[in-house]
Amino acid sequence: MRGLVTSAKGGNLLLDPAVLQLVATGGTGETGAGTGSADGKAFSTVGVDFIQTQLNAGAAVAISAADVISASSLVTNITATGKGTLKFETGATGQVELSGVDIAIAGKLTADMWAGSFGHLQAGRSI
Repeated sequence: MRGLVTSAKGGNLLLDPAVLQLVATGGTGETGAGTGSADGKAFSTVGVDFIQTQLNAGAAVAISAADVISASSLVTNITATGKGTLKFETGATGQVELSGVDIAIAGKLTADMWAGSFGHLQAGRSI
């Protein structure tokens, strides 16, 4: 994901391609059939630095993908001291594949998917 997003405290941000990969910083912002994807499905990336900034500002971040939410090998954690909420959501048969990613946020964390794996989870209390 590339560009400037300004959300006020309590604002909402929704990301919803078919396949989404978390990367350490930045993100390509490329979304479209076949972009970065071997199977021809839409693919996009978003930087963990961006997610953390939004959470620290108190925004709600919903990361949604029809099929898969995953992380690059360089992503090992998502940490935020702000009260923003983080939601992972996939389609009916979608998967969240974040087994190597520890999440520690002061806000709420929710996840809705068919199957998922995460690293260590801590949410809803001071970090």
